[in-house]
Amino acid sequence: MWKGYFETVERVTGQKLNIKFLHGQGNLTIILTDGHTGQAPGLGDALLEMNDPAISGISTQEAEEIVQHTLRTCIIHAYWYIF
Repeated sequence: MWKGYFETVERVTGQKLNIKFLHGQGNLTIILTDGHTGQAPGLGDALLEMNDPAISGISTQEAEEIVQHTLRTCIIHAYWYIF
């Protein structure tokens, strides 16, 4: 899903979506999700494919680790899982 999203943004706009922590440029600093358990690992997998450690300084090969740099969960959805 995430890879398709990033590819769609590029196809529609003609520009790659630059994520600040990965590319060192761009305005996108967070990605907000509803907290579904499949979203975080999927986003992490997509980010690993986009990651260039020489630019980002992140050398991990773990989806769960790289996703922590950008993923945020909506507070309402977070409360649903807590309470």
